[in-house]
Amino acid sequence: MESKVCGRCKEIKELRTFSRDNHAKDKLTRWCKPCRSYAQRVYNQQRIWSIESLKNKSLYRRQWRKKYPERDYETRRRWELTHKERRRMLQQAWHVAHPNRIRTLHHKLRYNLDEQTYEALKVQQGNSCKICQKPFKTMKTAPLVDHDHNTKRIRGLLCRSCNSALGFFKDRIDILEAAMNYLRIDNQKGN
Repeated sequence: MESKVCGRCKEIKELRTFSRDNHAKDKLTRWCKPCRSYAQRVYNQQRIWSIESLKNKSLYRRQWRKKYPERDYETRRRWELTHKERRRMLQQAWHVAHPNRIRTLHHKLRYNLDEQTYEALKVQQGNSCKICQKPFKTMKTAPLVDHDHNTKRIRGLLCRSCNSALGFFKDRIDILEAAMNYLRIDNQKGN
């Protein structure tokens, strides 16, 4: 009967108690099967513990940020100032990976408009601009939210051209009427 000494428990054991290892000279593992099994269990327990500890660290960090927001701001600001290029790269990667979340967050913060209401507005308008009736599908960019700058009330969704035009006319009806009269007079001269 052939035997081998286990590298872990140092006991002399039969060759059948060792697993195959094609990279070893004798084609057998250094440790016996019971020692390898025990070591794997210990490793798995440590790994599970480390995953749990990472979750706990993450929770701890979130709680600390809530408890000390001014210190958190200072720490983040210091990091941002010393890692400008890294921060820019991380931001760009996040923006590319989450384009819809950026738009949704912008609508929520600026207009208090959630994604469901935004989609409902699109359907209500027939998926087209409220002024020129251009279909939203043909546009390169997402429809823009038009709102009254004084009352912050949402008026509808517009294409970029119509929204820019209203912005250039500063939402003033008298200037829009003057522009319409100008175009009418010019068209009459042309005919």
